[in-house]
Amino acid sequence: MAVVAEVRGGSAFALALDPAIETPDDAQSERILDAALELAGRAGIANLTMDAVAAGARLGRMTVYRRFGSRAELVQALLVREVRGVLAGLAAAINPGLPPAARIADGFVAALRVAKQHPLLARRPPTEILAELNAPGDPTLSLAREFLAAQIQEGVEAGELDVVEVAPVADLLVRIGVSYVLLPGSPVLDDEAEARRIAQTLLAPIAGA
Repeated sequence: MAVVAEVRGGSAFALALDPAIETPDDAQSERILDAALELAGRAGIANLTMDAVAAGARLGRMTVYRRFGSRAELVQALLVREVRGVLAGLAAAINPGLPPAARIADGFVAALRVAKQHPLLARRPPTEILAELNAPGDPTLSLAREFLAAQIQEGVEAGELDVVEVAPVADLLVRIGVSYVLLPGSPVLDDEAEARRIAQTLLAPIAGA
């Protein structure tokens, strides 16, 4: 049975998709991960420390180290858990029976909803999020690009999407989505019907739908 490796040892997205990768799921470990999520939501993943997580979970420092051998392993476990949760939510929001453009629109709306509600994003000022996205080693954009590129590639292989360069298209769409989240004043964030319309008429053609 594989276990979560250090965050530098591989993509959290790839690990999240690997069924052989398991994160500790006992009550105490979940308590630690919940505390880490709370702290990361307030101060960012880069500022997580084992001592702060232990204090937030109201557990001893050595208990945290027994469950997660290092800070890197704790961060990796947190990212894998959250990525899996987000992916499950996105999958549930997309109706596989719909045409590609409609599925892209559903995915866009669901992704914006995650950006507004997930603790790692919703509680932070846009300026802080932007600074963290630009910090060396921050995995957020690469995770989003990997996920979207995988979805586009599946559509290409199924003959539903006409895309020659998958990675640049995924990067462009991620950057458009990030701009909606971080730049104020767009009605798209507060109007899911408008978000769906824009995605279906403007973004879906970029993805070859």
